[in-house]
Amino acid sequence: MALVAMASGFVFLGYQQVLRSWQAFVLLFLAWPYPAVALQEAVAAPMTAATVLVARGATAFLQLPYSEDGGAFTSHHLAEGDNFSIALTSVCSGSAVTMGFLLIGLVLVMLMRGAFSQRLRWLALGVLLAYLSNLVRVVALLVASAYVSFDFGFEVLHPIL
Repeated sequence: MALVAMASGFVFLGYQQVLRSWQAFVLLFLAWPYPAVALQEAVAAPMTAATVLVARGATAFLQLPYSEDGGAFTSHHLAEGDNFSIALTSVCSGSAVTMGFLLIGLVLVMLMRGAFSQRLRWLALGVLLAYLSNLVRVVALLVASAYVSFDFGFEVLHPIL
């Protein structure tokens, strides 16, 4: 798709016009599903590992009643049949929200005025805040599920957060 659009730009607009509007073709390439999906797949495993690490640390720090085994947090404070498990997988890693901000942020970086280094710092800060917001979300779901109920955590809070 991106190559077809660029070729059409060369044919109908000419080489000079395509050079003047290179940002549009970069964004078109990034919005093309393959690069975005490939990048998300590449970062999902490390982000999942980092999310599990933070959740493990939060569980220990907040003394939540979970035992962790390979990214699955199992409660052990309820009656035998009422305990539950929460699995942190790549879907919970925050890669989707981070990639979404990265795509939108790249558009905004190209539209902003100012030094390029300042715009890149803004983009890096936004990506970091997007990922940190996911970490807060995961910890909030673990806390709510432990202290209120699993149903409250995942039937009420999870769709909202």
